[in-house]
Amino acid sequence: MLLIYAVPLLLIIPFIRFRAIRVLLGFKDIRRGWKPKLVEEAADVRTIYHFGSKSKPKVFGGMALFETTAGAKYLPPLLILWIVILAFQMGEVRSFADGLTLFLLVAVFGYLCAVNFKTRIVVDGNTLHKTDWLFRHQSYDLAELKRAEQDSSESYRLEFEDGRSTFILRWISGHDHLKDLFAHALEVNGR
Repeated sequence: MLLIYAVPLLLIIPFIRFRAIRVLLGFKDIRRGWKPKLVEEAADVRTIYHFGSKSKPKVFGGMALFETTAGAKYLPPLLILWIVILAFQMGEVRSFADGLTLFLLVAVFGYLCAVNFKTRIVVDGNTLHKTDWLFRHQSYDLAELKRAEQDSSESYRLEFEDGRSTFILRWISGHDHLKDLFAHALEVNGR
């Protein structure tokens, strides 16, 4: 039963690099002032994630440090735990295949929680430093920023002149400051 939900999610991941797919999924230019349509429950979760995003980034030695908000760090693991408990209480895990699927989903979402937990973005002058999906340090020159998109979950996808792209979690401290940095870099770069 759980495998039915997991397969479509895994199939879309390789195609996210194509602009047409991103537009279908709801990616928009970062400078457009649009609000996603949310059901009441999603708005509640968004409020929890939002906690701490209005705070200022930590500034030291001319560098600005942006970290994941407390809500984005701690709510997803609690939701995963709740879903696992519900799956067992409702009897959704009936076979070995269901148990294996649940284990794989928890492993994938646990990994994504670890990525969220370790997200730190440092802006040093015109250079953006962050860790990638494999926890490796990456540096990007904001002078080469050619596109900044916002998806329906309000995360950002930045694309650079050298062909590299990166995703940045929306739920970080000093969000408005970082979004203004991206918009300014696009303006300076003539995009």
